[in-house]
Parts: sequence; structure tokens; C-alpha cells
Amino acid sequence: MRGKSALKLLLGTCLIMALSTSLIAGCAPSGGDSSDGGSGDGSEGYGTWRYADIHPVDAPAAVMAMGMADLLRDRTDGRIDIEYYPSCQLGDWSEVLENVEVGTVDMGITTANDAYDARFGIDWAPYRFFTWDQATEAFQPGGWCLEILESIYEDHNVKFLGYGMRGFTGVSLNEYPGKLPPEPVGIKIRTPPIASWKAAWETMGYLPTAIPFSEVYTSIQTGVVEGQAGGGSEQMYIVVGDIQGCWIQTNDWMDNQPIGMNMDLWNSLSAEDQGTLTDTVNEVLWGPDGFNKQSEELEEVWRQKALDDYGIESYILTESELAECAKVVRENVWPSLEADLGTDIYEAMVANCADL
Repeated sequence: MRGKSALKLLLGTCLIMALSTSLIAGCAPSGGDSSDGGSGDGSEGYGTWRYADIHPVDAPAAVMAMGMADLLRDRTDGRIDIEYYPSCQLGDWSEVLENVEVGTVDMGITTANDAYDARFGIDWAPYRFFTWDQATEAFQPGGWCLEILESIYEDHNVKFLGYGMRGFTGVSLNEYPGKLPPEPVGIKIRTPPIASWKAAWETMGYLPTAIPFSEVYTSIQTGVVEGQAGGGSEQMYIVVGDIQGCWIQTNDWMDNQPIGMNMDLWNSLSAEDQGTLTDTVNEVLWGPDGFNKQSEELEEVWRQKALDDYGIESYILTESELAECAKVVRENVWPSLEADLGTDIYEAMVANCADL
């Protein structure tokens, strides 16, 4: 498969494949280590690159990566040859970024880890934005949040190539509590181990507890918690759809698939191949048939599947209701973020965040 038609076919196919499968929970570098800033002939960067992902091979992010690999192999006459490793084969999400930094992995989904560098908290801060247009403004090439992340990644020897948006998050529960956030309900839910998330959900009236992703299903099943937050409608349907009763879409955070590669490997490429790589990633993510456009369309698909297959009702907050959630979270949670983010990053977030 080659060119734009191949990318469109691959991404289109994933809409069918991903809806019929279950999520699977889950080395020496082949590139060069020259730091010639792209001025060389690229020969040291040739060979097979290892691309790490946490998703199963038929997930949308996986199909995106394989389509991108096909395009790059074709457009560089095989000089860039990516071998895809799904399902945490080269490390879970908290490990991939570090592996790419040191070069034991060449490229992959380098999710920002604020435990690794507190400044990455800029990508976990809730309610920086709450609509797709606002998120696009933050993460498209040249976007305000993208540029901040590029600088932080560079400090870790990682070339940040682009930001895939997987969909806005929410909370799934055993049953509808009769109130929408930020009205308090006192229900115990799972959240990822992110301090700002715990504080945000407390502010929105819930009782959050940090539980590893691999234990979400059993924690709900055994009654440790009554629901979960941390992913979008895709995660809700695939991971806990058969044991939950409602979905409240709060748009507090954008689930993401950031793509990064080892900086030494990047620097070993010729300027021409660097340009081809950048252009291809942008096309795959931001093109009219790209990952981000299809992710936006998929949000409703997953919600409808949850209703059809499991009877899960979805409650979608209006833009004014989302703004009210954002207001209380920004007032009560954001001030504590400055110490970790640093004043410059914090002030940039405040200056560029979506208007209420």
C-alpha cells in the first residue's frame, strides 16, 4: 500500500477492526548517534527503526503507525524502515519515553511522564481547553502547547514530531448519579496517578483513588470503585463497557498519542529525510483523512456502540457546563501547578488557555 490512498484505507479499516476487538493490556538502537544537525547524508540513520507502542496491533493508534511506516518507506526509497512493536513489547507508557531518550528504542508513542519530569505536567493539566477546536489550536504544528512540549522533549534528547489526539475524556459509572459535574456526588472512582487529576475530580465532587490501568476492570468489578476516569469513550467501551452503566463526557483532558524519536537518530538524517519525516507525520496526524480528524468522528461511534451493545447512556455536557467545570478546576487546582511547571510554563498556560 502506498501514498495517501493507503493511509486513508488503513485509517478507515481501523474503524471497523477496532470496534470488533478487545483491548490487550499489555535492544539495541538501529539508528546512528551523530549530532550533525541534519547536515550529513543520513547514512548513519539507515536501517530498521524500532517503533514502540502500548496498543494492540488493531487499535487506531497502531493502524496510524503502520500507515505512517508504509508512507515513509516509500517516500525515502526504504532509507527509513520502521518495524512496529505493539502491546508494550518495548515497555509500557511510563518506560517508552526514557527508552527513546537513551536510544534503546528509536521511535514511538512517547507519552509525557510528569513523574519523569514535572514540567510534563503541562500535558496533564485538566481543562486547558474543552472543545476540539481549542485542542487543535493548542496542538497543531505551531500550537502553543505543542511548542512548550517540543522544548521539554528536547531537553530529554527526544525529537517531538507530532501530537495525535485520541479523544476527550470523561467518567464511566455503575449508574447515573442524577447530577452532572461539578455538583458533588461522593462516588469513588479510579483516576491515573496524576496529582492534578485527583485534585480536579475532588473539585468536581467525586472521591478519586489512583489505581493502575491494568487493575481498572477488577477494581470496578469487585466494588473497590464505582467508576473510572482517564480515557475517552473508546477506552470506556472497550475496557469497562460490559460492567458500567453510564458515561459522562466531561472533556477535562485530551487522551493523546504523541510521536517522538531519539534526537541523535534525528540529527543523523539528511535535511531532506528530516523534511520528509516531518511532513509525513503531519499528514498522518493532521491531514483531512488523518488520525485526529477520525478520532473526533469516532467519539460518537464509541458512544453509540456502548449504547447498542451494553445499554450505556451517555450524558454530554454542554459548552456552558464544560466552562463551569473548567472554572472551578482552574480556580481550585491550577495554582498548585506552578511549582512543578515553573513560572514560565505556568504563565504560558494561563495566557493561552481557552476562554470561559
